[in-house]
Amino acid sequence: MGRTLMLFHTYSPVVKDTTKIPIQTMSSVAYGQRRFWTNPYEVFTIVEERSFFYASAVFALQERELDSMKTVFAFMMHSFWIVVSNNWKQICDNVEKGHIDRGTLKVDDETLKKINSNLTPDPERAEELRKEFRKGLFGIAKRIWPRMLYVDMVCTGALALPAKLLRENQLNGIPFLTLFIAATETICGYNTDNDMAPTKFTLFPVDQYFEWISELRVHETNPETVDTVQIKVGESYELVVTTFSGLNRYRTGDVLKCVDKYNQYPVFVFCYRFGQLLDLAGEKMTEETFYNNLITTCEQLGIQLLDYTCTSSRNMAGVGPYLDKYQDSSAAPHYILFLEVKKDGKHIFLSKEDRAELDKNLRKKYDLYDQLRNNGALGEMNVFMPKEGTFHELKSRIIHQTKNPTQFKMPRVMGSQINLEFLMTQLNADEQ
Repeated sequence: MGRTLMLFHTYSPVVKDTTKIPIQTMSSVAYGQRRFWTNPYEVFTIVEERSFFYASAVFALQERELDSMKTVFAFMMHSFWIVVSNNWKQICDNVEKGHIDRGTLKVDDETLKKINSNLTPDPERAEELRKEFRKGLFGIAKRIWPRMLYVDMVCTGALALPAKLLRENQLNGIPFLTLFIAATETICGYNTDNDMAPTKFTLFPVDQYFEWISELRVHETNPETVDTVQIKVGESYELVVTTFSGLNRYRTGDVLKCVDKYNQYPVFVFCYRFGQLLDLAGEKMTEETFYNNLITTCEQLGIQLLDYTCTSSRNMAGVGPYLDKYQDSSAAPHYILFLEVKKDGKHIFLSKEDRAELDKNLRKKYDLYDQLRNNGALGEMNVFMPKEGTFHELKSRIIHQTKNPTQFKMPRVMGSQINLEFLMTQLNADEQ
């Protein structure tokens, strides 16, 4: 039996609240099975993200029989492979020596000593790895781990882009799947498809009760709910959960579409989070629609989308750098897009003509948006190009704000004025 690279960051000990009920993060529960993982316990306790990924890489790369990789969200897997891609020479040296040098990781000496005690020198494996990395990063995971079967992570919604970047580069040729889908509140469903599709899940209530709000009523303050047996195939609903641990009719904000039935249980796909809609004039632009337009336009322009977030002109009302230069009180409400792209491996800034294509294509793909543009209810989308590395810094800022690196997802509709102001300060000099 092969072993698994598990990227859950970081371990949370069991604590008890005032009622003496033991509480622990779901991702930490899996550590009890760590004999199956490549990482020793000490690696899971590393707080600093880059150090956690680096140490995880050393232990994973020394393993010849790795057959799977697992994390919560695709963003974390993508971040891991950035660290591997940028540091593979040094990591191979660590595998050869069976030792990670002091100063490489942001950990205390005692933790580093325990981590190194789990390593043994392997010059032969190190040379195997160097040989494959010198061939390039495309498909590297399958070449250094020939027995690799799958990568288990959530790839939908805001996570579609990092999953796409991995599939087109380091993880090419490896199936992506999600064994189950879980929210912070509870496990919602399990993958029961024979083809292990990463987007379809079957509802599986065990220690929770599910109710559903019709998509047509999710904007209401106190909408009526329907029971699971009343769900209709082809319709979308917001999920409401009640759990044995204390949540009572909690609105998750996740909108799911019922696409089939498995016996009597609904099979659903994730559509969007309620707060991640662009809705300035009743258009209800979903994250998926906007993302697909971005990908299509980038393909037409021969560029690769690295990351993005969008907002509305209304959300920029309190953002100083925007008000000082770009606000036009007479302009119709409009979308504002921040994105990073590259071409031929280099970070680039798009011309005004290329940026205009994003709005033109969105009008072609979404009739209601085109109608609202024609009647003047919505103005043309404004596209900003921040400096290289801006989204990496934005990610670090959000993780610092939320204190939860494992569940990081780049907001595709940005509402935080603090983060919008940061983005405006990172624009290319020609745009400032």
